[in-house]
Amino acid sequence: QARFQALFDHSPIANWEEDFSLIKQRLDELREQGVSDFRQFFESNPEELWKCMHLLRVLKANQAAQQLYDSSQSAELLHEKGDLPHGPVEVMREEIIAISEGKLEFNYEGPNDLIDGKVRIHQVRWSVAPGSQDDYRRVIVSIIDVTDRKRAEERLRYLSTHDVLTGLYNRNFFEAEMERLQNGRQYPINLMVVDVNGMKSTNDTYGHAAGDELLKRTAQVLQLAFRKEDIIARIGGDEFVVMFPGTLEDKDALRRVRECLEEHNMVAEGQPLSLAIGVANGERGSQLVEVLKKADQQMYREKNRIKRNRVE
Repeated sequence: QARFQALFDHSPIANWEEDFSLIKQRLDELREQGVSDFRQFFESNPEELWKCMHLLRVLKANQAAQQLYDSSQSAELLHEKGDLPHGPVEVMREEIIAISEGKLEFNYEGPNDLIDGKVRIHQVRWSVAPGSQDDYRRVIVSIIDVTDRKRAEERLRYLSTHDVLTGLYNRNFFEAEMERLQNGRQYPINLMVVDVNGMKSTNDTYGHAAGDELLKRTAQVLQLAFRKEDIIARIGGDEFVVMFPGTLEDKDALRRVRECLEEHNMVAEGQPLSLAIGVANGERGSQLVEVLKKADQQMYREKNRIKRNRVE
């Protein structure tokens, strides 16, 4: 007994021994009163969910559990009934529903509030101990903090779809979205290609940091001109593309970008930002790759026109 108690107390994983029997009894009483859909019942009667939550009894908690919740004394941990050890109401609701369905195991991974108010990502698991399948009197609960791993995964997902410098989508994401929308129903679809004028001369004269600043300013102008649901991506060194549904006319979009660019140059420090822009419309049945080429050709025509005007 001492050996297994030591294994429990010193386990590197936060473990609890809990008593769910009063919750089980209350669920059985509600079922006898005619409740069959407990999810719907708790949505309509949140006070009943709160009552069930407070019927949970913590019997034992090991040292890792105390450290997880930054509690120095086991007694303090055991007498916390509101927040421990399963976090937000949403998590406890799913656990109680699992009990109502007779499940003997539970798994959850997601946000789990700590006592001090900080939100961490936890993996919560429990299983009913042998001999307690009918009354849920002894349930073994473990919680693993996976916050760092989840944040690293989210960072990797972000980097796989976003441009680090501007925060916009990258070429991989844009091409995947273009392929997805090609076979969708969201037509017409407009494509706008934007190129930053004078990037080479800026890099040669003022350095690449100044060129990077122009790219970030371009991203700001495009984000102001378009909606959050429109897809704005940096697809090359100084080239951007915007994909937006035809509910916004391409001429209106072009005018809006011009207006945002003008306002930006009035308040921004440094050299004025100059953009060459091309836009094309894709109707149902159009190949978006061809629409992109049309917008790209239009952008280059404007870029050449701007160069000629500077020479003249």
